[in-house]
Amino acid sequence: FKGDIKFFPKELKEVEALLKNVKKELPKFKEVRYLGEKARATVENGRKRIFSILVNRFSIYGSLVSVANQLDPGSKPIHSISCEKIWQKHEPVRIRDGCNCKACSCHFESEGCSTLKKEGYIHREEVENLLRLIIFRIRGEKPEKEPWVEIMRGSKKIESPKEGMEIKKGDIIKTKNAEIKIKDGLDNEIAIKNNTEVKLSESETEAILEQTMGEIRAKIKKLPKDGLKVRTPQAVCGVRGTIFGLHVEKDVTTITVVEGKVEFSDLKGNKVIGKENQFCICSKEQGLQMPVTVPFNLKEKFERGEGV
Repeated sequence: FKGDIKFFPKELKEVEALLKNVKKELPKFKEVRYLGEKARATVENGRKRIFSILVNRFSIYGSLVSVANQLDPGSKPIHSISCEKIWQKHEPVRIRDGCNCKACSCHFESEGCSTLKKEGYIHREEVENLLRLIIFRIRGEKPEKEPWVEIMRGSKKIESPKEGMEIKKGDIIKTKNAEIKIKDGLDNEIAIKNNTEVKLSESETEAILEQTMGEIRAKIKKLPKDGLKVRTPQAVCGVRGTIFGLHVEKDVTTITVVEGKVEFSDLKGNKVIGKENQFCICSKEQGLQMPVTVPFNLKEKFERGEGV
């Protein structure tokens, strides 16, 4: 670097100024807790300014990720079933970031090939899962807001329900800064998302879920004998065995069909059929709209836990 000083005087001055500023600011940083993790922050007049989040050996600076130590993902490929046969025909290849032989290079990302973890090292999936966790936390509610779930059963209030608890007809479920999942005996699953209120209908003839606000996501593998309906203040969804999301906000209900079909109707009896990769809106002002097909794969976003 010293030998290049005469060639880059301007750049050198900028670097020196940057280092001087960092040296000056470094003592101001304190270790605090943020999003459930350790973080570096400056504190001025009682207000925290987060500089970076520390997770294991990773530091998150905005959209940048740095690693405390150089991590080798491993040296032996673990292939998906689809390219295992191809790999068996190859000569062994020394790799760092997955299989880099010509025949398998296209499989590594698209087919889920991995690398074998060695003692003291970390592999690609762990990094990806860690980053997904961080992104999920950053997208979530502020840490000072505690997660809260409540079930009203008649006049009885059940706070912080335990996993495995039975949900009964007539129960009203409310969430805030949290989500819960409920399952029935047919292995159907409904995720009740953050800031949502739903009620299990007391009807003896059909399965009805009343959703007054918020968002649910449902995976219906096998319909109950008398079918399943979800009612909102603006619409009724008749489920036909599908994966879908339903969002209720003020005077608007939005249905997103990920897989299968859903019959979507307003309170006047007007009906449309929402099909795979479509969404449909029903509002108090404009009524029931025609389904719209989206230009991307909703199922992939749904499985990643992203908004649909």
